[in-house]
Amino acid sequence: MAYDLATWQRRWRRHTLLHSVRNQQFRNPPNAFDEEHGPAGSDPRKQLRLECPIFRLCVRLRAPAPVPPQVRPGKGQCAQQGPKAESTHKYMAVIDVTRAYEAVQAKVEHIDNAVQASIDSLRDLHPQLADSVTKLLCSDSSRHSIFRLLPIPILGALGEESDRALPCVVASRIWWTGAEVFDDLSDGQYDATATGLSAARAGVASAACLSLVPLAVLDRADLPPRLKSHWAHEFVDSSLRAAEGQLSDVSSLEDPISWTRAMRSYAGKSGAPYGRDAAMTALLAGAADESIYGWRVFGTMFGVMRQLANDRAADSAETDEDLINGTCTLLVAHAADGVNGTAELQTLSRLRTQAQSDAAARVALDKYLRRPNIAATYNQRIRSIQQQLGELLQSLAPPSDEIDFIRWMIDVTARTARVSEDVK
Repeated sequence: MAYDLATWQRRWRRHTLLHSVRNQQFRNPPNAFDEEHGPAGSDPRKQLRLECPIFRLCVRLRAPAPVPPQVRPGKGQCAQQGPKAESTHKYMAVIDVTRAYEAVQAKVEHIDNAVQASIDSLRDLHPQLADSVTKLLCSDSSRHSIFRLLPIPILGALGEESDRALPCVVASRIWWTGAEVFDDLSDGQYDATATGLSAARAGVASAACLSLVPLAVLDRADLPPRLKSHWAHEFVDSSLRAAEGQLSDVSSLEDPISWTRAMRSYAGKSGAPYGRDAAMTALLAGAADESIYGWRVFGTMFGVMRQLANDRAADSAETDEDLINGTCTLLVAHAADGVNGTAELQTLSRLRTQAQSDAAARVALDKYLRRPNIAATYNQRIRSIQQQLGELLQSLAPPSDEIDFIRWMIDVTARTARVSEDVK
């Protein structure tokens, strides 16, 4: 059954109310996730922000609908299935998304050329910046992630020519490169030899990629002035939210562990840029305000899922950067919520502290987090997010090859994000 956005809003009001009554341990105070906007007042979009934000979605825990068996890609190859790419979702048989997948992949070289052309346009006035940014872009191993090309299938799903999404994709690519490099610098993982830039130069260039360079690219795009203004606002607002989320992430050892705080961090540092791209695409398609907001929520939710999948990327517990850095991941927060108010919370906190400097403690913490009772309920939460993403997507656009492809992105991301249980 397809739901329009108004129906989806009403369902979320009901689910949020049921959650607040039945699950007191995960309940949050009124307006807890909208401090920067104040009371909802009479603005329906602010009211929706309070009643069905990404935070309430992920705080809520209920048994999800059964998910049919799906084709599982190899680790690190989620986006590289090519002709074997398939999507399965409720009430539908396996759907081949090869055509949509290949259509997006075919644009990668064109996107690369457009990104380089946009940087070269800065070279006359800013030659050192252009050279530095080019080196960062070339060394960014994530630059061809199919998931970061989300504007292309979204625009196609909205009935527009997907090539029109190029300026958005180019600006997003530059921003993501800045974010990746800045994250490596913060974690002490930056490789100056591989990049060909000193850490000092990389810091300046990455800061420019996170702020002024994408805005300069959008300003040079052949677009209506009103659209440029809306896009600039989306970029600035999302960058501020991403910065807030990243600051929360790096201060994770100083603050109490909670699912709510961790989710706020995820929705900022990873959700905001995906939400930005989805909203910018909806703006480009001339969508109504309510639809633009719906796409922003969808992108934010999807970005959180992408971060959850990235949390599972470590080859082993010994080398897991999140454990080394003491990051309050959603898995850690989920485990802490389950033992809150008990002596077990001290055990978890002690393991987190020891894991920063001791590989054996990291193995012990990883094993603790993969206990069946923790992993099973955490995976339930992921399936619930996956299901609600699918329902929201269904409400935002009619069925199409592009919608099936976006569903495939959701399904692959959700499978990668799940935690394997430690059965020993």
